[in-house]
Parts: sequence; C-alpha cells; structure tokens
Amino acid sequence: QLHHTDINLLFRSQPLHFTIPFTDDASIENALTCCAVLLYLNVSFENIATGMSLLQPVNMRLELKKGINNCAVINDSYSADLSSLNIALNFLHNQSAGTKKTVILSDFLQSGLAEDELYKQIAAALQQHGVHTIIGIGEKISNRLPVALSSAAIQQDYFTNTESFIQHYRFSQLKDETILIKGARI
Repeated sequence: QLHHTDINLLFRSQPLHFTIPFTDDASIENALTCCAVLLYLNVSFENIATGMSLLQPVNMRLELKKGINNCAVINDSYSADLSSLNIALNFLHNQSAGTKKTVILSDFLQSGLAEDELYKQIAAALQQHGVHTIIGIGEKISNRLPVALSSAAIQQDYFTNTESFIQHYRFSQLKDETILIKGARI
C-alpha cells in the first residue's frame, strides 16, 4: 500500500516535482492549494519541495485507528458537509481492502440545501461507494435518510442522539470491517 503521492506539475513552463507523505484526496487537495499559494508568493521550487516532504497529518481529519474485533476505524469528526463526506468515503474505499464498509453519520447542519435534497445526495454517495451499513445519529438523519435509502440494499440503524446510540447499539456486531465515523465536531 502506498504511503506517499508524487506530484508533477508545470509552472510558467518549468517542471516542479515533489512528494507528499499522504495518499488521501483531502491531503492531496490541501497540499496542491498550499503549493499554488507558495508559487504565487514566489517561494522557490526547492523550498516548496522540501516543505512538502516534511508535512505531518493533522489530527481530527481522517484519522485511521485500530478498533475492536479486527475493525479499522476512520475518525473524520472535523466537519459534516457533502464535499468532506465524499472525500471521507473515498478514503474509506481506499482503506477497506475488501472488508465490509460501515458509516456512522451524524446530522448535517447548515448545508444550504433543502433537507430532502441533502439526504438524497448523501444516500447516493453512500450507495456509490458500496457502503454496507449506515448508522445515523440525530433527529434529521433519522427522519430523512431512511426515506432516501428506501430502495437501497444498505443495512440501516438510527438513533436520535449519541447517548441513545451508546446505550442501545450492540458494538459486538461490529467485526472485520472498516468503519467511518463522520460528523461535525459538535
């Protein structure tokens, strides 16, 4: 499994190459954005390449941890929006290596979309990424996502709040799977 990404680009007809110690979409996008700003500020290619190779992961964004019962847990409790959900689902796909994919998802707040449309898009993303099980936590997701996923072959469990999930969910049923925990920090 790769643990780095090679970046090759042209800037003002000059080639630039650097390596970053990440493979996930969010980190690559962030590194490219930083590179563009550094080039705009006339930072030398050598300094950019050196700095990029020294990057370190940021906590609270796509942390991969070992869980119980041979599970891997991806913690992405940084934000809850459609763009970051798709990035996290891509990361889940890349890390799952054929294991069952489970997503624990909270309500999405302040998306700018009507709730029905928002949860239709979330449902489509979950189906597109081959998610096997969805655990929804929150009143909005508990009401809207089951409707959006009504024809999908995805196992679903819903809880109105975190406390209810912790009290009533049988964690022993999580086994040999990759679990994405996605939600806003709140």
